[in-house]
Amino acid sequence: MLVSLASRPDSALTLRDRAIVETLYGSGIRCDELISAKLADLNLEQRSLSVLGKGSKARLVPLGRPAASILREYLSRGRPRFLRDGRPTPHLFIGRTGDPLTRQRVWQVVREHARRVNLNRVSPHVLRHSAATHMLDHGADLRTIQTVLGHAEISTTEIYTKVSGQHLHEAMLRHPRSNPARAQMVLFRSEASVLTPGPNPCAECAGPVVEGKTRCARHLLLSREAGKRFLAKKRARSVGLKSSAQSA
Repeated sequence: MLVSLASRPDSALTLRDRAIVETLYGSGIRCDELISAKLADLNLEQRSLSVLGKGSKARLVPLGRPAASILREYLSRGRPRFLRDGRPTPHLFIGRTGDPLTRQRVWQVVREHARRVNLNRVSPHVLRHSAATHMLDHGADLRTIQTVLGHAEISTTEIYTKVSGQHLHEAMLRHPRSNPARAQMVLFRSEASVLTPGPNPCAECAGPVVEGKTRCARHLLLSREAGKRFLAKKRARSVGLKSSAQSA
């Protein structure tokens, strides 16, 4: 666990920081959506959080059991210690003085705890990216991930999610006609696999085509002979019509 392994589990700050990390990873929300979340937006019974995304678009994101569990602990044993002089605040995540957290502070929290467990380049955006990738790897479709992340276009979701060769290999194995011994399965066993184009097949058969043509040599010959027979019949029909007209 990114935070619990590096800090005292009973401190208010540790509970808050664990809740931040679990919420960012467990829901895939943006950093700005996290700091603007209100206490009233959280529903622990339904394990969901209402956030305001880009373009002031509200959406409901699900929370996993670990995130809901640590949020419950944070609200009962962590957050009350940050309130000063009984001054209430509507924000879900607050600092030592009871004020809402800034975007920069959330980034510092994630990076500080990541360094303590020898992890580099971890940020709220990395946690969001990881959430999307892990959802895809565990069977979620892109449309569902798009809804959870709050993307307006599916193309944005495709950028966030990078499908691994192993994931494609496992997906192919679920196909009813898949067979590990078949050639298409080899494509996903090595990242160094290179597809080399072969000869184009004939439009009439599977044989290789003549260069610059769409048919093989045999079917080109048959096509030319069929053309000659058609022209011969056409000339014969034309001569027959002329003869009939002259005799009449």
